[in-house]
Amino acid sequence: IMLGYLERGYFSRPVGGTAAFRDSLARTYQALGGHVRLHATVDEVLVRDNRAAGVRLADGTMIAADVVISTSSAPETVLRLLGGRFDADATRDRLERWKLFDPIVLASFGVARAYADQPPLFTLDGIAPRTISGRRCDHAHVRVLNDDPCYAPPGHTVVQLTLPADYTWWATRGSSYNAEKDLVAQAALELLEPLFPEIRQAVRVTDIVTPL
Repeated sequence: IMLGYLERGYFSRPVGGTAAFRDSLARTYQALGGHVRLHATVDEVLVRDNRAAGVRLADGTMIAADVVISTSSAPETVLRLLGGRFDADATRDRLERWKLFDPIVLASFGVARAYADQPPLFTLDGIAPRTISGRRCDHAHVRVLNDDPCYAPPGHTVVQLTLPADYTWWATRGSSYNAEKDLVAQAALELLEPLFPEIRQAVRVTDIVTPL
């Protein structure tokens, strides 16, 4: 189904990514007379007669509403914003029993090279097995982001490598945590070098995100 939709041109993403999509929604809503408030943290969904009736912001501001739509996760919405008053037992049960997303490390490099001939997404398979951040690794997923200036300026690329990870391993690194992130960056570049000529010399920004 997904490939069929792509072939027919049903799928697309806006130039500028999700920020452009958000800003377009905000502009349209404001043009229709709506008011948009950004960069505000909601601490609680207010409830009256078992219905959502508004929100309380972190600064104490109360905002009444006919409808409240939460785009947070179910645990965040049910257990924190609604204070566990609705569907809490079922939510906790799902958290305890359902399989969670396997932890990953995301290694991102801002590179001063175009790499225009590389596909935007592929799997690096058949690599010599090695242990990276506490997990055996014999494959990795690679993203190449260079077709939109919101990712990188012209002539530059963001290259991302997704690796399997172990939360407990990262949580017990202590004072060596940052040093281990540096080792992951070096290991990721070793995997990328055969496919991305001169990537190591062209790296301008490095960002290693762990499960922790």
